[in-house]
Formats: sequence, C-alpha cells, structure tokens
Amino acid sequence: MLIFLLRFLFNLTKLLVICLPLELIGLILVPIALLIPTYSYRLPTYLRWFDSADWYTGRDTEIIETISVEGFWTRYYWLAIRNPLNYFGYKVLGHKVIDNTKGIQSGTPNIGDTIGHVSGYQYNTLDNIYEYYLIYKWNRSKCLRFRMGWKISNGPDNKINSYIQWVMVIQPYKDYTGE
Repeated sequence: MLIFLLRFLFNLTKLLVICLPLELIGLILVPIALLIPTYSYRLPTYLRWFDSADWYTGRDTEIIETISVEGFWTRYYWLAIRNPLNYFGYKVLGHKVIDNTKGIQSGTPNIGDTIGHVSGYQYNTLDNIYEYYLIYKWNRSKCLRFRMGWKISNGPDNKINSYIQWVMVIQPYKDYTGE
C-alpha cells in the first residue's frame, strides 16, 4: 500500500506540476499553429510536444490523418483537449520497450469502460514500469475510471523498441457502456 501511495503522489505531482501547465499553454499555442497553412498535418517541430505521437512512433496514423482534414475545430479539439500532450506522453514521459517478455498482468482481464470490456482492476508490470487500472461501475451507465503509470495493458502495441504512453487519469463519473 505504501508503494502505491508513493507512486500516486509522484504521478499526481507530475500531472499537476508538469502536464497541466503544458496543457494550458497548448490551448493557446495549438490554434495559432493550426492557422498556419503549411502545417496541415504535423505541427511545427518547436510544438511537437503538443502533436499526435502517431506520426513519430510508428503507430497507425489513419485517425490523425482523417482528423487533420476535417477542419480547424476538429483538429484543435483532438490535439489540445481530447489528446493533449500526446507526443510528450509517449516520447518524453513514456517508456521505450526493451524486453516485452517479462510483463506480468494480474487482476481482471479485458477491463474498460466501452462495449466488450468489463469493470474490474488490473495491476501490470513490464520493463520495471507499472500500470494500475480500475473501472468501478456506479450504475449501468456510469463508472469511476482510474489509470496510473504507463499503458501496459495495450498489449499488442508493446513491441520491442515501441513507446508506451505515460498516463494519469482520474475520472470519477465517466460514461460506461461495457459488458
């Protein structure tokens, strides 16, 4: 329990002291960059922390390419509100997978808040990093969602030399469509 509390305080501090101020800065800088026509897909290099990591991590870029042509507001919402600091979460705070054979998953398999997933708790480890993931249903349509550490439970994405995103999410009253 002490290890969890120390990790919680460390990750909460990282969220409040580093990420939140950067996200607020991104709310201002991202729309300015989006108004410059030469940056129709990727943001300029000096704003990369605010961009989608998909371009730079070898991930599927289909979603961000679609969003990039849907217009200013859709792209602004995606980069500054829905997925703020996405690149930063992968490449700066994230973890590069060295050995994907030593991962341990305990708890409920296939947890999540969407269709096909269930409520429950997981604790995952890989390459000396960790993930705590909890979905607690309040009722049929609402849940508590807590995720802290690195997104290890996205198993198929954890290939050698790939990046795992750092995450700290506390959503006490989130929509639930699981089970």
